[in-house]
Amino acid sequence: MKTIITAIAFTLATTAAQASPLSDFCYNLADLTETAAEARDGGISRTETKTIMVESGFGELLGLVLDLVDAAYDNPWDTPAELMVDTYQTCMVTLSTSV
Repeated sequence: MKTIITAIAFTLATTAAQASPLSDFCYNLADLTETAAEARDGGISRTETKTIMVESGFGELLGLVLDLVDAAYDNPWDTPAELMVDTYQTCMVTLSTSV
């Protein structure tokens, strides 16, 4: 699971750095949230998940990434898939209206 979290973190950082389309960026955020929820359900602690994110080097996106990890752990009744959909929809609405 730790390897998967690191891979998702790398993908998100790479996508953000490439100024990719908004939908790709939001999908990667949603994927990261889903992965954090899967880590939560797999017994990996919030602290351990956040440590992996910090070590992955998100730069100015780190605060957002850590907020998404918190969202996954603060909502244990939501499935990883539900969190993914919610994150994607929120990202698309929020960022498309602020551009």
